[in-house]
Amino acid sequence: MKLAPAPRRTALTALVAAGALVLSACGASAPSQEGSSASDGLRVVASTTVYSSLVSEVLGGRGEVEALISSSGQDPHSYEASARDKLKLSKASLVVLNGGGYDAFAEQVVDSLEQRPPVLEAFEGEGHSHDHAEEADAEAASTAADDHADHDHADHGHADESHAETEAAAAETADADHAEHDHGNEHVWYDLHLMKDFAGRIGEELSAIDPDGAAGYRERAAALQSTLGGLEERVEALQTVAKGRGYLMTEPVAQSLLEDAGLTNKTPDGLAEAIEEGDEISPLALKRAQDALRFGSVTVLAYNEQTTDEQTTLIKATAEQAGVHVLSVSETPGADEDYLTWMGSTIDALEGALK
Repeated sequence: MKLAPAPRRTALTALVAAGALVLSACGASAPSQEGSSASDGLRVVASTTVYSSLVSEVLGGRGEVEALISSSGQDPHSYEASARDKLKLSKASLVVLNGGGYDAFAEQVVDSLEQRPPVLEAFEGEGHSHDHAEEADAEAASTAADDHADHDHADHGHADESHAETEAAAAETADADHAEHDHGNEHVWYDLHLMKDFAGRIGEELSAIDPDGAAGYRERAAALQSTLGGLEERVEALQTVAKGRGYLMTEPVAQSLLEDAGLTNKTPDGLAEAIEEGDEISPLALKRAQDALRFGSVTVLAYNEQTTDEQTTLIKATAEQAGVHVLSVSETPGADEDYLTWMGSTIDALEGALK
């Protein structure tokens, strides 16, 4: 939602008493200092409608927010900033980005500006590392193996006991790390816990830029956090019914949401990565995906409707034939949707899939 900036003050025509004379138009229309200051409202520029929607909830009527990518048909990974985008960014009071390499086009423009505006990123890290559970499991196994080797000189029974305890501790640590989504997946807007924290950061950043509006920013940020917390509770409530059930994804877009719901990732190695990078899926990965859908414990196929081709269409058709629920996901809300409504609808669909 784009909000109109606060109106400028207009100069009044001054009249003199008897035989009144109108003051010079030139002198009367000269803009005041206040007219060009913060009273005009903040200008916030976001990379996508996900973040412009969240910012608008916190900004209220104290400015306007605009997304550089407003169409769900545009892919931020391949988007190229225009001269108009650069102008918008140069005039921004605040730039809000996803980060993690997802909207690098905006980061590059901001870095090229002579006067760099403040930048707030939802995800401060590196993206494109999606085999999180497998990496954690491998690390846990490696740690356990090293500890076991260090105790080869000990009594065999004692070594076995120590090995079992080490494996359990390592697995618990891996699970905890995974639950916190320390996983390198840049699609963080599907991580409701992170978005709840980010809402608070938006409020604090706006308060720092515009102290006069701080109380309102913080109040609206807290209200947004409460709403996001309610969505998060709905997702976590699915963990009981999702236990022992799996999901397969064409891209790692909604991965955080699916794992917070308690589903297990059954996606074959390399499949989601190939689709996301625009590469052809290997025949082995494609066969494993179809077998998992037909004969495995896959309950949900998370299907990115914004990136489709013959292979993804085949995977979707296999899921439908096998009676696997197809959960349509996307990178951004539709033109007439805000983030909260869009995410709520996705959760509705996931709840329906797990009934």
